[in-house]
Amino acid sequence: MRSRVEYNKDIAKLNSTKESVCHVRGVKCYCELNNIENFLVTENYSLDVMHIFLEGIVPLEIGCVLFNLVCAEKYFTLDELNAQVTEFWGMISVDRKNKPPHINRLMPPGAGLNPSMKATQSWALLKYLPGIIGDRVPVDDKFYRLLLHLSELVDLAFAPRFTVGLVAYMKECIKDHLTMFVDLFGNTVSLKPKHHLLVYLPSIILKNGPLVGMSCLKYELKNSFFKRRCHVVCNFSNICKTLAYRHQHYSLYSILSNSHERDCIIVGKTSCMSMSSVLHGSVTDLLCGSLQLNPQDEIIVADRLTRGTMDCRKGHYYVVDIVNDELAFGEVDCFVCRRNSATWHILLRMSETIGHVAHLHSYAVRERIPMTYHLLTFSELLDYHPVCSYRKRHQNNDVKFVRLPHFVF
Repeated sequence: MRSRVEYNKDIAKLNSTKESVCHVRGVKCYCELNNIENFLVTENYSLDVMHIFLEGIVPLEIGCVLFNLVCAEKYFTLDELNAQVTEFWGMISVDRKNKPPHINRLMPPGAGLNPSMKATQSWALLKYLPGIIGDRVPVDDKFYRLLLHLSELVDLAFAPRFTVGLVAYMKECIKDHLTMFVDLFGNTVSLKPKHHLLVYLPSIILKNGPLVGMSCLKYELKNSFFKRRCHVVCNFSNICKTLAYRHQHYSLYSILSNSHERDCIIVGKTSCMSMSSVLHGSVTDLLCGSLQLNPQDEIIVADRLTRGTMDCRKGHYYVVDIVNDELAFGEVDCFVCRRNSATWHILLRMSETIGHVAHLHSYAVRERIPMTYHLLTFSELLDYHPVCSYRKRHQNNDVKFVRLPHFVF
């Protein structure tokens, strides 16, 4: 890494050379940010993984891979790809609002995707693309292996927790990925500056913690609030004033309703009923033991609620625990709460994890026989993000798969 002394030498060499020299080792001019007290650009240990991956590397490499799978190898056509994406998004409930647009055409490697996508759409396309096209691509295809490797790298980058060993593994993963990309596309596509920034990510994690805490994704989502209001208001005499008022009203509503708090739970339609009338014996016993109630007592039941910005509903899967070095998943049966209580519990129908299918970058699961249930609060979950589930034919069997949003341990 460039030190303060080396940076000053580069600046001095740049100023002493001819005007035809545009940079010295990448330094084009003195950065005014260095005038900030206790700050130097070479000691900046904060990088935004949203712009590095989701708006940089991910669309670039997906475009390279799809161009070769469709145009060179001809495993499927562009129309078939768009049809499969539409069919897949009709099966899932998680990330449904982040459906990517139809790809108009596949451009040569290095040109990215057409049309360009939002960061959340690029992320969603990368997460589920192996599950969409995996059955059409051979296992040993070198371009598809690059896509799987990119999926693993992005899962690591957005992980909410790290260990020293995991950071070391991520460092080797970045090295392997850059080598793989150069071997496949080095003759036609040059490495971008955002590829170079990958090298610094492990060091930044050791100094500042998980990269997801430095992501601008949530801040960029704020732009959608003003974009939607502009389309609705249709008043451009003083649109800035109108947007300022609308934003103040929305902020006041968020404060009064506590929706700005991460642990705030907003429940939709609910029903109050006795446990013995709606639940069978084993579940009733579980609720009675956990909530300290009698079978005749009434509870509040809901099929959908919102916790902070997370939409939780019946049918979602969550990572519950790790059993025998395998992730244990549970499907939401309903949400329950004692009367006159603000604590909501999740009633989960546990699944059996068959194993991780590397070719689809997903976990294969099936229902446990006999059925077993868990009752947990949100704070007791191993990860609070809902997990996407989908069904697909795999090895002549109808198998249910779940795709993790990021690396979980």
